[in-house]
Amino acid sequence: MAKMNLALADELLEENEKARGEEFVPTEEQRQLVSQLAIAGISRSQITLMVRWADNDQPISLSTLERKFKRELTEGLINANTKVAGSLYKLALAGNLGAVCFWLKTRAGWREVERVEVTGKDGAPLQGQQHGVLIVPGMMDANEWSTMILKEQADLMAQAERHINGEVLENEAVQP
Repeated sequence: MAKMNLALADELLEENEKARGEEFVPTEEQRQLVSQLAIAGISRSQITLMVRWADNDQPISLSTLERKFKRELTEGLINANTKVAGSLYKLALAGNLGAVCFWLKTRAGWREVERVEVTGKDGAPLQGQQHGVLIVPGMMDANEWSTMILKEQADLMAQAERHINGEVLENEAVQP
């Protein structure tokens, strides 16, 4: 709904600009403003509200912004990213550990790996039949997880009860 209202407002601004019969001429101050807003990540539709006609203080249309400020919209962010990347690079070369790690992870493809080893008592190998659940993040929602855990608990309780009653099958080992 908000996007539709912005589109409608922009159409009205464009019609008003055409009715004026004048071409918008940006000032150097407006060029700097557009460049700074683009660098900051402000949307183009919001930038139009900050750039106004000198004689009636009306905002310019999106098409006017894109036509008259093309360079500021594209090059501003590229220049800012280049400066920040250069600073990061200099910090990494100077030995800043955070910058080094960030650079290696994002630019060199390095990653942190966590290794988990499961052993039995005193580091001995695990004995008997192993049961477990592998959880892959994002693959199961909380309700499915809870349902699965409750079922596993009920199965283990039933198995333990059968063992207590002497009904354990030979291939069914009770987990400690």
